[in-house]
Amino acid sequence: SYNEDNLLFWEEIRRYRRAMSSATFQARRIFKTYVHPESENALDFSESMCQALYDEIFLNATPVIDTFDSAEQDAIEIMRMKYFPKFLESDVCNGLVIAKKGLPKAIMVENEYGEQELEEMEEMLGQSNVMEL
Repeated sequence: SYNEDNLLFWEEIRRYRRAMSSATFQARRIFKTYVHPESENALDFSESMCQALYDEIFLNATPVIDTFDSAEQDAIEIMRMKYFPKFLESDVCNGLVIAKKGLPKAIMVENEYGEQELEEMEEMLGQSNVMEL
């Protein structure tokens, strides 16, 4: 999905920065996977950004640690504005909130407790709105 591609792109940039010894190879792989408009995982970067990255990576052959900074910021902003609010409303996020509050982790609850047991736990803990699984 597009959201997953943004996150994968961000992770690739982090790896790229840690592996500057193979920067040209890494930069070309990232470009071909996430920036090239015909790629299966292409993100929605502007034409000018794609061209600037292409020029730096393929024509000048001088990718540096900050080659993808602008593209990374675009991907982060897309995640922040479009996908993070959806995540905050998701069952996954609710499960993490419950786990952080000290209630049984969602997996454990789902695998080990029946509905009756969950209601009893809810009463014991004084919780009025435990997330349903």
